[in-house]
Amino acid sequence: MSKPKSKLNSKVFIWTIIFLLAVYYVAGNINTVGIFVLALIGFGSMIIVHEFGHFIAAKLSDIKVEAFSIGFPPMLIGIMRTEKGFRIRILPSVFSNEKDPDSSGLCFTIGKKKRKPGETEYQIGLIPFGGFVKMLGQEDMGEVKSTDDPRSYANKPALKRLAVISAGVSLNILSALILFIVVFLVGIKLPPTIVGGVVPDMPAAKAGILPGDKIIEIDGRSKDLDFTDIRVAAALSGDNEEISIKIDRNSEIFDFKITPIKQPGDTHKVFGIFQALSLEVSKVDDPNNLYETTGLKTGDVIKSVNGQDVQYSWEMQEVLKNTFAGSASLLVERKHKDTGQAELVKVSIPLSISLADRIVTKRSDLNHICMLVPQLRIASTNQPKATRLERLKYHISNLISKTGLIDKPVKYKLPLKEGDILLAIDKHEYPTFYELRESVKDNKGKDLSAKVFRLNEKGEQEKVEIVVKSFSRGEDAYIGINTVFDLEQPVVAASLDPNILNVPAGATIIAINNTKVGNWYDIIKLIKNETGSKIIFQYQITGTETKTAGIATNLAKKLITISPEPEILPLNLMQNSYKAEGPIAAIMMGSRRTVRFIAMTYATLKGLLTRNVSPKNIQGPVGVLDMSYSIISGKQYLTYIYFMGIISSCIAVFNFLPFLPLDGGLALFLLIEKIKGSPVNAKIQVAITSFGWIMVGALALYVTINDIIRFFIM
Repeated sequence: MSKPKSKLNSKVFIWTIIFLLAVYYVAGNINTVGIFVLALIGFGSMIIVHEFGHFIAAKLSDIKVEAFSIGFPPMLIGIMRTEKGFRIRILPSVFSNEKDPDSSGLCFTIGKKKRKPGETEYQIGLIPFGGFVKMLGQEDMGEVKSTDDPRSYANKPALKRLAVISAGVSLNILSALILFIVVFLVGIKLPPTIVGGVVPDMPAAKAGILPGDKIIEIDGRSKDLDFTDIRVAAALSGDNEEISIKIDRNSEIFDFKITPIKQPGDTHKVFGIFQALSLEVSKVDDPNNLYETTGLKTGDVIKSVNGQDVQYSWEMQEVLKNTFAGSASLLVERKHKDTGQAELVKVSIPLSISLADRIVTKRSDLNHICMLVPQLRIASTNQPKATRLERLKYHISNLISKTGLIDKPVKYKLPLKEGDILLAIDKHEYPTFYELRESVKDNKGKDLSAKVFRLNEKGEQEKVEIVVKSFSRGEDAYIGINTVFDLEQPVVAASLDPNILNVPAGATIIAINNTKVGNWYDIIKLIKNETGSKIIFQYQITGTETKTAGIATNLAKKLITISPEPEILPLNLMQNSYKAEGPIAAIMMGSRRTVRFIAMTYATLKGLLTRNVSPKNIQGPVGVLDMSYSIISGKQYLTYIYFMGIISSCIAVFNFLPFLPLDGGLALFLLIEKIKGSPVNAKIQVAITSFGWIMVGALALYVTINDIIRFFIM
């Protein structure tokens, strides 16, 4: 009995609307859609490779293949060779034909001359995150259909079926190898294993690792290392596991044993090593602001700092570390926009003092001057960028507002301004960076009251009360500002240890040992140059009488932990070329990289089981497509090929895990069948496969939800 015409018409109407909406969106976002399609093709090709392995192995084993699908049902389109030509079915689940299921959908045949009919329908499914090969006699639920057909999968020897099952994984590994070989033949830029910096009080710093050290061996691996290997070695380490690291420091070799740690809020373990930066100025969203603030342009290469020649970023940081002034002089090499000739240009960049050069988990981690923490100044503002979800809500509200049912939504505008002096946030007067951060985190999605000193039109400072919103970003939060110490006014925000030096919050330092000071730079210089036994801080609170606090000179000189750094200096990451010297070398490099990523994937899965790796680090198809989109939109096509090699390796590992319904589980049961001489009981296979599908479905749902949440909140 055919379906009622009204029901069919409603389905046609719905799909027509969906089609028209899709056409409308594509027409208005052709560039975005084009990049997404390229990303989808790349990811889909890795799935095609896997399924093609099964397909070609089945054909070579004389097994009848009924369907080869890219993507999961519902089927969008199917093509099959018949005697009359190529039969094409479109949306068979919508336009069903119960009398002739093979002709369901918008079915038509192209071609006139008679052909030998084929046996395989080539399909494209609606869900593009997988695919399948349907062989005669094989079912997804583990049971095997009984048939007398000699070309049935079930009637082939166990070893031949094992070869078919293993072919998908084998082809994924082969494709990864080929992609890596191509990448290394052409040459790809990757971050080298050079230490750009270390976080104080973290494992690398405690072990004695220094900026500029080159890691030449990690955890027994030494060939073709890049900075990713450092991160991965830490992230995948076991509980309290020591990682062996060998470094080259000015041609001298040192061996270290370092145990990575996981900080509160982190999803993986780290050594506390920064990736090295180059000395080339990177692209920025607002090049005009960069030039007006620093005199720098994208592509400038720093040659000297304060008259001292530098070759590496860590050398520059060392020079800046001892520059206690409001600015630093740079000599940069710049290519002339018309002639392309290099010229040397002198610029001056503003400096600030870092709030914390370590991971701040408590107030005592803050940088300070003799235990005194300066008040905060807003160095720059970043209008909070709406997440995809927030932008979607805004567009929907804006559409509804046109009906008159609700008011037009108002976009949030950050009330804080560059140069504001932060006097209070929430319940904290003269907040330090620690209290500011905690207030923002504790009030995610809420409004926070704040007080600032702000220059008015007359150039006078006036107190302004405002309300600022704390925006949520997953487990973190922010309000859209970058803060630094206000060094121009020697106002104290906090004394970290009153037993060492007790100066109350809000006090202004007016003199050191009776020598007047106008800013914190003066204070630091006087402390460093003092030869007496004691340093006396003279201060006032809101214009009251002068009070004093003292500290021993030797102790004072030790208790200056601040580190000057540029307020704005965007630099590219250091990258080296990884290129093979010839085809043989490329094969060797590609082989090592394939084996490494396969091993890393297994180690990640082990880490998930032992809880050393957070499941939040795992990305599914949505996450892969999002990363692919970012790489392609940046026109990093060789990097994308490299990324696809990684994905192909991961697909191989995941599919060969030893439980049904994955290929590894099927292979395991075939080996059992070969050993015991008969198949595992069909009911047991069905039960195990059903449980496996539930687990795979739950995992897929979990990573997809994680990917979607990550996609919408970023």
